[in-house]
Amino acid sequence: MKTLSVSQLRVLVVAMCLALGGAVASIAWKLSNYVDTALVRAVRKSDHARIRSLLDDGARVNRRTSNFLAANFTGFTPLMWAALYRDPEAIRILVSGGA
Repeated sequence: MKTLSVSQLRVLVVAMCLALGGAVASIAWKLSNYVDTALVRAVRKSDHARIRSLLDDGARVNRRTSNFLAANFTGFTPLMWAALYRDPEAIRILVSGGA
């Protein structure tokens, strides 16, 4: 069994989220009130100015969510959420911010 690097795993997760798209995003939206970071909320709202602002202020770009009520989404990073919501601009911002 081949071991994937972290960057290869990130690409795979982003591709899977993009492929699953609508159905997964619909479920995620219903559970989104339980997610606990300002950066994730900005990503879910496609608030690109807020994403930039939060990153400039030192938001932890790779912090994983701790959403115990949404077990399928526990451990998602903001980048994973951006991919889930099919937001290429948010993905670009997050990657340029160190994701």
